Amino acid sequence: MIALPQTYDDTLWSHLCKYSTETTPIIMSKEISKRSHQDISGHHFHIYVGWEDKTWEAFKKTILIKTYQLRGQAKDGLPRQYGRVTKIKDDVKMIAYTIKCNNYKKTNIDQSYLDEIYKNESFEKEDKKDYQETLMTHLLAVRETFMNLNNDPNRYDSLCDSPINVYYLAEEILMHHMENKDKPICRTKLEYYIEYYLQCKEPLRFNRKVRQQILSIILKRI
Repeated sequence: MIALPQTYDDTLWSHLCKYSTETTPIIMSKEISKRSHQDISGHHFHIYVGWEDKTWEAFKKTILIKTYQLRGQAKDGLPRQYGRVTKIKDDVKMIAYTIKCNNYKKTNIDQSYLDEIYKNESFEKEDKKDYQETLMTHLLAVRETFMNLNNDPNRYDSLCDSPINVYYLAEEILMHHMENKDKPICRTKLEYYIEYYLQCKEPLRFNRKVRQQILSIILKRI
């Protein structure tokens, strides 16, 4: 990932080609994030390139650090501006991730091969954080289905001893996922959404009874 405005498209491509041979495979995709790199309107690039480590180090030092003055690590509250996947376990999946927005240029890679990967390898086109926030908004709107609020949801002392019905919360998450996604949700993701909602979004999460039940849910998994 390289966080640069998309106006750097041609110059960045030129640098990539300069550090490559005539047969080096290169893919450079342009993406816009709704959350990251907001100082440059979310613009960033994803690169897939067949370099050895020494070539990457030279490119990093000369182009990314010296020429563009980008950060390789978060510093003083500012996010990193470039990063590299050091070990690629599956080239096909890495290429699929690189071209997931279908806005890229390439060289020394067959176009039909990329088309096949784009068609068959599933990567969500929407920002995952966008879906998470959509889900959280939904859960807040229907929280009476899984929070045992008794008579007055605004009074902490109206809560019963077990204010959270975890099964109903999980069911609500599952239903929302099935209505909005075209692939199954795994147990780990379901548990993450449950804990994220309870610890970060539930309005009564600081109430003692709610807090104790949240802790109980966590401890059961240890």
